Amino acid sequence: MDDELVRPTLERLRHGPIDPHVEVVSYDSDDRPVRSLASKALGTIERMARKGTISDQMADAAERFRSDFRTGALQTLRASAMREPIGSTRAPLLPQDIGYHASKARDRVFEVMGVIGPPGAACLWHVVGLEETIKTWASKHGRCSAESASGMLVAALGTLATYYGL
Repeated sequence: MDDELVRPTLERLRHGPIDPHVEVVSYDSDDRPVRSLASKALGTIERMARKGTISDQMADAAERFRSDFRTGALQTLRASAMREPIGSTRAPLLPQDIGYHASKARDRVFEVMGVIGPPGAACLWHVVGLEETIKTWASKHGRCSAESASGMLVAALGTLATYYGL
C-alpha cells in the first residue's frame, strides 16, 4: 500500500470536520495499553471546546469519562438494563468475564453517573459515552429542546470536572 494519506470522501466531509493524527489509546487482549494515531471526526465535545462553550477542564473531564466508557466496553449495554444478555450467547456479561481494567473503568463510570444524577447523567451517557449528538439525545431520550440539552450537558460537564478535581 502507498504511503499516501487516505483522505476522507467529499460525502464524509459534509458531516463535519476531521482532526488528523489524534492519539488513540486502546487495550490489547492482555489489558496492556496500546497507543496509535488515527484520524478522528470532531465530536460534540471537541466542537463545544473550540467554540468556547465549555472550558478545557470540562473537555478533559469528558475525555476521561469517554475513555473509561470505552475501556469498560459500555457501548454495548443500555443504561436501563446493565445485566442484559449480550451477543448471541444469551449469557449475561458478568464482572469476571471482563478484564481488570475494564471492570475498574465501569466502576468509575457508574460512580460518576450516581454523583451527577438525572438528567445530566443520561445526557453524559448518550452524548459523551455513546457519542450521540445533542440534538439526537434531546429528541429521542431527553424530550427537550437541543438548547436545553446543551445546557444540561454543560452543567453535567462542570460537575464532572469538579468531581475529577480538574
